[in-house]
Amino acid sequence: MGEIVETSSKRQRVCEEEAVDRIRSLPDSVLIHILSCLPTKDAIRTVLVPRFRHLCNFLTTLTFNHSWYGTGEEGCKDFLDYVRRVLLDHQNGTIDKFALKVDVNFLYSKKVENANDDIDDGYIVDYEDLYLAGFEERKASEVDSWIHFAMRKNVKVLDLDFLVYGEPKPDASYRLPSVVFREKQLKTVKIYGGYITEPYVIDTVEFLLKNATVLEKLEISTKKTLKHSHQAYSSRQKVELTTEQRVEFSQQLLSLPRASPRAVIHIS
Repeated sequence: MGEIVETSSKRQRVCEEEAVDRIRSLPDSVLIHILSCLPTKDAIRTVLVPRFRHLCNFLTTLTFNHSWYGTGEEGCKDFLDYVRRVLLDHQNGTIDKFALKVDVNFLYSKKVENANDDIDDGYIVDYEDLYLAGFEERKASEVDSWIHFAMRKNVKVLDLDFLVYGEPKPDASYRLPSVVFREKQLKTVKIYGGYITEPYVIDTVEFLLKNATVLEKLEISTKKTLKHSHQAYSSRQKVELTTEQRVEFSQQLLSLPRASPRAVIHIS
């Protein structure tokens, strides 16, 4: 009985080794395709295997999720360093998909601009907030550079999810680099989260639809869209669209002319 079990175990090991050998013998292009189907963090781990060591620099799909590194400043720094390192090492001339889910607190960006005014007006400046303001501003700049990277690689699918935390203000919005709306090769664009102002969305989406000649799908969330109001800005109060305003806003987006006859707009 013991010999049967031992023989069975040997056969299993032989089968596993043969399977591994078959995988290793696959062409680089096939292995890169397989690795690109994995979450980027898992694909990168294969660098420990000699056969895969350099293949991770040629991934055609790049996905990054802030939650991999948790919350807090240190987790954020680790996440930024990780993404920066992966993008610097990337060697493929093109990518098919770039997906990013990142925590943002862009309400701090205004504090940097207004800090000197606050000092002149006799207000006490919270230097911890000022530090966070600078940090969030640098993060916004990083995100910009990542998106520019994707555009340079002629990305076809751009999937962005901004997870807002903190108490948002009307100025807590993030404006995508204009290069996104000039690219003609985009087939799918998904934008979720973040606080965005109504006129900005209409203008930028209209520009995208006019330029993206091969666009097939545009998904955009209007749940956190703000009504542009000078009074709201001066009073520092958040003014979100009502249900009726969101319906009207969505209808405006759906009625925009499109360069691609196949373009479909999904609004949530």
